[in-house]
Amino acid sequence: MRRFLRYLGAPIAAIAIAATWGALPAGADTTRVVHSGQSIQAAVDASRPGDTIIVQQGTYAENVEIHKNDLHLIGHGATVVPPAAPHAGSVCADPSDPTSWSGFCVIAPGSDFVNGIVASYLKGTEIRGFTVKGFGGNGFIAFGAQDTEVTNNSFLENGEYGAAAFTSKQTTFERNVSKHTGEGGEAGFYIGDSPTARAQLDHNVASGYTFGIFERDAFGVHAEHNDLYGNCVGAISLADAPGPAGHLVLDDNNIHDNTKFCPPEPGDEPPISVSGVGVASAGGTDNHVHENRITGNVPSQPADISGGIVVITGGPGGTPPTHNHMTSNIVKNNGVDIFWDGTGSDNLFFDNHCTTSAVDPNLCKK
Repeated sequence: MRRFLRYLGAPIAAIAIAATWGALPAGADTTRVVHSGQSIQAAVDASRPGDTIIVQQGTYAENVEIHKNDLHLIGHGATVVPPAAPHAGSVCADPSDPTSWSGFCVIAPGSDFVNGIVASYLKGTEIRGFTVKGFGGNGFIAFGAQDTEVTNNSFLENGEYGAAAFTSKQTTFERNVSKHTGEGGEAGFYIGDSPTARAQLDHNVASGYTFGIFERDAFGVHAEHNDLYGNCVGAISLADAPGPAGHLVLDDNNIHDNTKFCPPEPGDEPPISVSGVGVASAGGTDNHVHENRITGNVPSQPADISGGIVVITGGPGGTPPTHNHMTSNIVKNNGVDIFWDGTGSDNLFFDNHCTTSAVDPNLCKK
């Protein structure tokens, strides 16, 4: 994400110019069909708000950018892979740095990504039915978007995020698969810098990342029926800089076998390694973790932070966790089932089916 942010500092004027793209004459909604060998981006550029673009089976080497309201992109066996170079006029990718490229990029025209300023929200984007793989940056990324629906996609082996939304509202990630192997990979699904996120994450799969689901400096993520495994951390609410973060609701998720080891990041002070974490609230507030199955989260190497449920002070400013309610979960066969560092206030642990708890040995007692 840092690479992407650095690059977007330069083309803000280009994004502002792009504000005129959505101002097209009113007319009947159109359905366009893109066949193998044709360009998805050309269809997007030719479309008006309300249009649908059907992308037929095939492999499309391009980075697709959307700066118009209410476009619906539907893939029928379509796979999007990195192009030899970003398309002309791209505002989402540095041509000299493939690690900044994303498969789909949705950015509100006239907005300032670097300073987190949205001129007006870009509304109603739908991305459905695609396989997006091998991008150095992200499978899908949005900034300044509202009512975005990303459903039934596969995001495979993308370098930073599978699917991410920054400074956005009412994002839906549903029935997607996000997988990563090897080193790197920040998060399968990310909601960040969004104080009124009201995001919905349902029936997704995330595996092989630092974080399966990552809520950072955001409020209002409801995640249920997700399968999170093979990450360093299954799901986390992190109050980083500037924070705060919270109102993460996790219901009826399967959060298991998150055994990947993540060493300290360069420049971390103090250096912190993570492995074997199911769910974490690191400085989060008003998070509710209820009726989840949190099992088999065991560190694969000795780590500074591990546990089935972890509640700790987090972020550079040392934000204490508050009003976190961890209730009625099955929390078993983890390195330690519940770890609370004792900081913060009104953090409740009850009716969890667990065996071991650190710091306070009574957290697993009925």
